[in-house]
Amino acid sequence: MEKRSKRQILFLLLAVLLLPGSRIRAAVPEQIRQEKQYITTDVTEKKTFANEIKQDGEIYELKNVSYEVLEKNPVKEKEKVTLIQKSRAVEETAAYQPEKQIQKNGVTYLLKTVRKKKKKRNVWKQDVFATSQYGSFADAAQASEVKNVTVTDKKTGKKVTVACRKKATRKTAAVWVNSYIDILFTGYDADSFIWQGIIVRKNEKSPLKGFDKALIQSVGGNPDKYKVRSVSWNGKAFVQNGTQRRRARAMVRKKVPQYRVSYTGEIIHKEKKNTVYVCTYQGVKETETGENSYAVKAKADYIRKETDTKAIPVAVLTVSVVLVLATIVSILFLILRKTKKGGK
Repeated sequence: MEKRSKRQILFLLLAVLLLPGSRIRAAVPEQIRQEKQYITTDVTEKKTFANEIKQDGEIYELKNVSYEVLEKNPVKEKEKVTLIQKSRAVEETAAYQPEKQIQKNGVTYLLKTVRKKKKKRNVWKQDVFATSQYGSFADAAQASEVKNVTVTDKKTGKKVTVACRKKATRKTAAVWVNSYIDILFTGYDADSFIWQGIIVRKNEKSPLKGFDKALIQSVGGNPDKYKVRSVSWNGKAFVQNGTQRRRARAMVRKKVPQYRVSYTGEIIHKEKKNTVYVCTYQGVKETETGENSYAVKAKADYIRKETDTKAIPVAVLTVSVVLVLATIVSILFLILRKTKKGGK
């Protein structure tokens, strides 16, 4: 029995060794395709493919390559740009929230830094001027040191009274003003009156006509600075201290020197202490270069190449392998059985 078992084992081993391996080939495609996508500024640029490729143990030969432009876009240069923005002056205690981003001239700027810049307290001032005119230097010298002037406060729009102080006095061009000279005639005889030696008839309509110089000198005036316009009676004759009298008035123009006294004052408003925020933004500016970029898809078609049939693909399972496994299992079974018999 033991010899018989040994012969069976030997027979199985020889069968395995002598039996040629039968291959089982899996189904393979006759044609495959490879694709590449790339970006280029030269539309004539061609990507190359290998003349042969190996896949699943099969060799494929390049048949043809085609190219397709998927997209065309202008080429742009990118440049970092900075934008500085200053806020309006706000009160020191007030909260301030800057914009996180700003759109300007097609660029998006993002906030990077915020810096506080304290603004000095400004003093708002409005100057006020006033003048007073006098006909003599003596009068001008006696002018008040302070003159109250009512003006509109340009900041509030309200009427206010400003105390302006005397600043200067200066002589200005003389002006012609209307004036008069009063004349008192005394009875000379039944038909006449007399005035400074000049006899005038009582029925004279324009007494002292032609005596302009005497009239002007009677008041200490300079004939160059006076002009007599007319002389007329001023009321009816009357008796005073037993003497008949009658008044007359000469209307004159006199050249009067002018003295201008100037006054100055001011309206003051003190502004609150403020803060200005300096915000720095950064963005990227894109500028077209005049060139274009192209998105291209390249497609390569391969066909399977006939190969030597003796070559064993990795994916092929042979019947020999199955038989070897079966033989090993049989040997193990016989050894186990023999061991059991010997034990009896």
